[in-house]
Amino acid sequence: MRYTRKDKEYMGIALEQARFALERGDFPVGAVITIGGKIISANCNGNNTVDKYTEHAEARALDNFSGAIKRSKKGGMEAALFTTLEPCLMCLGTAVMTRIKRIVYACPDPNGGATSMKKEELGEWYTKKWPIIEQGLLRDEAYEIVLEGMKRDSPRWDRIRKMFEDMASKWD
Repeated sequence: MRYTRKDKEYMGIALEQARFALERGDFPVGAVITIGGKIISANCNGNNTVDKYTEHAEARALDNFSGAIKRSKKGGMEAALFTTLEPCLMCLGTAVMTRIKRIVYACPDPNGGATSMKKEELGEWYTKKWPIIEQGLLRDEAYEIVLEGMKRDSPRWDRIRKMFEDMASKWD
């Protein structure tokens, strides 16, 4: 996959958000939303500091700007989501429902990632609205931040960290 300089810039900002989440005690995931190539939102996980399960970086960024995304679609502009970790089922569903056209994630998530699900099994509406999904942009950087977050909370994350390490050992 060939990524643009702007794609790398957006993912770099998402990585900064992930580092911020790590510093404040949240699981290190960051997300950036763009419309027509301009950043409209950057956010990070907050489910530990806010104490709500739904405070994932992607869901927070999408929720705060869903109206702008809806208006941009009517204006012919496309919205994109850049996130440091493969979206979970909740965040993927939120992205589909808000009509995100493209999702780019850095690191696959063997524990909770949902992007490999088959849209054809979900119904016609989802098939029509399904975004383009790309993976691997700044993967290694995102992976290192995720591991750092898991090591901080060890031994709670030992089993999941092993899943990530096994996955990474198969990368080229």
